[in-house]
Parts: sequence; C-alpha cells; structure tokens
Amino acid sequence: MSKDISIGGTVSVTGGKGAKDGGDGTGGSGGGGAGGSVLYVCATATLGTTKTTSSGGTTEAAGSPGGSGSVGRIALHHSGTVTGTTTPTFTDISDATLVESSFEIPPYAYIRLMRGLG
Repeated sequence: MSKDISIGGTVSVTGGKGAKDGGDGTGGSGGGGAGGSVLYVCATATLGTTKTTSSGGTTEAAGSPGGSGSVGRIALHHSGTVTGTTTPTFTDISDATLVESSFEIPPYAYIRLMRGLG
C-alpha cells in the first residue's frame, strides 16, 4: 500500500518451469506453473507501458510435454488517477474510501508487526 506508485523499472512474476520426464524418455514432462499475482493499493499510479507482467511458466519438451502455465493476475485498487498498461491487463478497482490518511502508518505499527503482535 502506498499513496503514489510510479514504476520506473519492471515488476515481473513468472510461473515455474514444468519438470522433465523421469529421464528414460518414455514419459511426458509436467506443465508450466501459472504466473503469480500482483496487487497494487494506492491513491494514484503511474505504471508505464507494460512494466508489470505476470506470465505462465514453460514446459520441458521431452516425450509428450505438458502445456505452458496460464498468465497470472494483476489488480489495482486506487482512489485517484491511473496511467499505463500491464500484461495481462490489470483489474481496475476504483475505491473512493482509499483516502490519504489510509496511507499513513502509525510509528508503532512497524514495531508491532516485527514482534508479531499484528
């Protein structure tokens, strides 16, 4: 959670690669894992062009290969403006209850989290 998000580099989550067959060449390989999840919660976001991605993993090409994994999911909960694109396209959830005071963390919150007092 952040008041303003601006992506300068890249954020990429990718599913794992499917396992090879047992080594004797008679079995197929496993399918790739699904892409991961990305959740942004903010007032405003500047995402850039396809700087956030979530893609499926690949498979080994031995025997009868399993398929590639599906893409993951990207969601953006915001109260203000959003510019940019992601791959796959993000789920856009506008929430007016996300106000500036929601993004202020009391000084004791960090200590409580570190001590497991939540």
